[in-house]
Amino acid sequence: EYLNELHFSQLNEPCEPLQKAYSDVVQESPRTKEQGYVKVSFLEKDEEHDYTERTLIALGEEVQHLVEAGVRPNDIAVLVRKNKNIPLIADYLDKELHYKIISDDAFRLDASIAVCMMIDALRWLSSPDNDIVRVQLVVAYRNEVLKQNEDMNTLFLSSSNALLPKEFIAKASILRFMPLYELLQELFRIFEVNRIEGQDAYLFAFFDAVIEYTQDNSSDSDKFVRFWDEELCGNTISGGAFEGIRILSIHKSKGLEFHTVLLPFCDWKLENETSDHLIWCSAQESPFDAIDIVPVNYSTRMVESIYRNDYLSERLQLWVDNLNLLYVAFTRAEKNLIIWSKKKGQAKAISELLMQSLSRMTADQEPLTWDEEHAYETGTLLPSTIDTPPASVTNILLQKPVKKSVNIHIAGHQNIAFRQSNDSTRFIQNNNEEETDNRFIHRGRLLHTLFSAIKTKEDIEPAI
Repeated sequence: EYLNELHFSQLNEPCEPLQKAYSDVVQESPRTKEQGYVKVSFLEKDEEHDYTERTLIALGEEVQHLVEAGVRPNDIAVLVRKNKNIPLIADYLDKELHYKIISDDAFRLDASIAVCMMIDALRWLSSPDNDIVRVQLVVAYRNEVLKQNEDMNTLFLSSSNALLPKEFIAKASILRFMPLYELLQELFRIFEVNRIEGQDAYLFAFFDAVIEYTQDNSSDSDKFVRFWDEELCGNTISGGAFEGIRILSIHKSKGLEFHTVLLPFCDWKLENETSDHLIWCSAQESPFDAIDIVPVNYSTRMVESIYRNDYLSERLQLWVDNLNLLYVAFTRAEKNLIIWSKKKGQAKAISELLMQSLSRMTADQEPLTWDEEHAYETGTLLPSTIDTPPASVTNILLQKPVKKSVNIHIAGHQNIAFRQSNDSTRFIQNNNEEETDNRFIHRGRLLHTLFSAIKTKEDIEPAI
């Protein structure tokens, strides 16, 4: 009804395709005594917190309430429309409330203090006069590694390099000329990054990414820092937990079911989220039909143009897509569904749709009286079912995996003057070994490389 009224207010005609789209849809519910629980809250910023912060705080309080009421963290799933909200939620639940998180998109590399310290060290080696980078490095080293919790003003106002590791300053000229991977290993050792707790997963992922980067790129640290800023910093790592609160996008939740679903930031637009939304249109009137197809920026101005039908068709499709997305999110919940939306949201957004729908639904039903100043609640919160502890399993294939933490350790190479590549090792060995099939294979590869470098007679001697 809300969308049909919106369509009518703009075009003075009902939206017949939308009315017919769901005319044959019937939701059948199993006849059981268990009812479940639904709660919808509309939030807005206050004097101390903006809308995002209030949503995170409300989400955290609700999680604590659910756990106290008997809902296991394993049975809780947080669904989001946009992936950018996953790190925010994961970071808040992990650091503020200390809940284990299960998510493939939760933890970005640039959220790691240890990794950012090494990146800042690279920046400082490239630009020793960069006071901002030096202060960031000093604060992280003194407070996170040495645990000295020194006064921030003192650290900010200090213009001396004495607060950094002495070895780092003394060996700066040598470090600048080291290959990238070895340089990062040295920075890891010099800054004692391993003393920062909870960073091992980030560090493993970071060093793996560095190895992958150096396979196709040079060891220039400045270029690597640019690669970090433009791409690598946004890479995510798995939460690594077998048990905990699951966080995932609505798209990835399709086909899944969770005991309790939390849906924060339920306020996305019903139409396009960007200003560069193009649709391809075909004009049916002369002389515009001389061009078969043209790209047009999606906007309400299309209603007054020859592309009116294209606009209406695209808008209807966007409405249906977003309604289906909302349907997917709502129907993932098996027992409890808890939603947070924006109190004073934008027009043509899910938040307005929810508010209008609840107002209509409760207007004529006395037991469900509700106003937007309070949360809408119906049903009874259902706790998790109590599982009987299984008997000890002797079959190794049926045993549940046990999580074990692995600490990263990087050995120094102070006594190594030369490192030999695998190719050179094979070359030397082949000079001393008897002829084998492998020797002929390597000889063939060598000759192939040699001949590929020879174009003319003059190329023979330089190639050899």
